[in-house]
Amino acid sequence: MSEKEDGDLLFAQHELLGAYRADGQVKKAVELLEAVVKARETLAVDNPLLLASQHALAMAYQADGQAKKAVELLEHVVAVKADSLRDDHPSRLVSVEASADMYAEAGKQCRH
Repeated sequence: MSEKEDGDLLFAQHELLGAYRADGQVKKAVELLEAVVKARETLAVDNPLLLASQHALAMAYQADGQAKKAVELLEHVVAVKADSLRDDHPSRLVSVEASADMYAEAGKQCRH
């Protein structure tokens, strides 16, 4: 498979996961995203495609009730973006906001 075909396949898989999540098939979304992230791990640690996939996987973990995995992965994404993007970069802000939301949700669960 050529690099372009591989990239197209990964993009299609990434898009399919959105459909799985929207349809309530979170476990399928997690499995697919794990495969996409694994395939993209050959990219640089600060590659936007890898970071976007890791961010999406963290959100899928959260939706699947895997809070610890979700927090750890999103913390990694936030840390990499902190090192590679300016403070006001939209991608960095999205990940920081998602992290704050995740912590707030975890706090609610701990109080119940």
